[in-house]
Amino acid sequence: MAGLAIAGPTLPSAAQTTSSGAGFQNQFPDPLTYQPPRPDPPELQFESVTDIGIVGPLVSGPRDLDGAVYVGTAAGPVRVNWAGPTPTAERVAFLATEPSADWGLSPDRSHRAKPVDGRLVVQKACKGCGSGWRRRWRLRVPGLAPVPPVMTAKRVYFGSSDNRIYGVRRKNGHRLWATALEGRVLRELALWVATGTERAPQVAAILAVPEPGAELVVLDVYSGSVVLRYRLAEEGDVIVGSPVATPDGYVILARQGYTEQDASVIILKLVHMEPELPPAEETAPTSYNPETSDEVAPGAPVADPRADPPALGSPKMP
Repeated sequence: MAGLAIAGPTLPSAAQTTSSGAGFQNQFPDPLTYQPPRPDPPELQFESVTDIGIVGPLVSGPRDLDGAVYVGTAAGPVRVNWAGPTPTAERVAFLATEPSADWGLSPDRSHRAKPVDGRLVVQKACKGCGSGWRRRWRLRVPGLAPVPPVMTAKRVYFGSSDNRIYGVRRKNGHRLWATALEGRVLRELALWVATGTERAPQVAAILAVPEPGAELVVLDVYSGSVVLRYRLAEEGDVIVGSPVATPDGYVILARQGYTEQDASVIILKLVHMEPELPPAEETAPTSYNPETSDEVAPGAPVADPRADPPALGSPKMP
């Protein structure tokens, strides 16, 4: 017995016409070439809080130790009190806790990463492992900065001697973006996060000091684009060490002047400018670049179109 062929309704193709005679065009994008739209980078600006003079020379930049920020001088550490109506920088006899930042940790402390012999190694916490950790992947990076990278819930950020900052996926090391700056990026990066409001959702940025240390660069974590720069005013001044971003939105820098005795602690406030909405319409707040989102296409173009960066090695999975 022959089978029955049941014919259903036929949708018009791109070459067909509708009942009105107009040509039918496919309204859906090609899934092979479609790239999800990227939001515009956030509008940020620096507000100068104070510049506290201290006696140099400086031996290390600011460090966040158990919620307190210290700057190293030849005469001893200086503790920076940035909160309150009058920020201060006071000399202390010794540090309560010595810094030990061999690994960059994720916010939930489930992953960690560090450079090992020119490779970025990412490990995941493992209860049944002898060391408590097992390797997730490793990535060969030419000129990888010998400092711990910045880790978030979904991404890893690190610098290199090729003048670039890279953003990769935390789960597999696939590159999301690479941004070229004017100098080598060998110092630790800092992650700045602003608490969102109804009209200005939560945003985050990467803070970097490229060599020779004359400026602070702020990059959008989502696309890697440069959104802001802060340059030291005096010729010959340099930023010592890396920036520190506090939970309440402040940025702390250590400045070394031309002479050894000339030094200071610079305290800035990084502010996210709230967008102005038309009075006749209100839009529901949308998350700009939350750490739970990872919608950046792995084939994102390099931010500097003049030259492609050298290819990173393929991530090695265990």
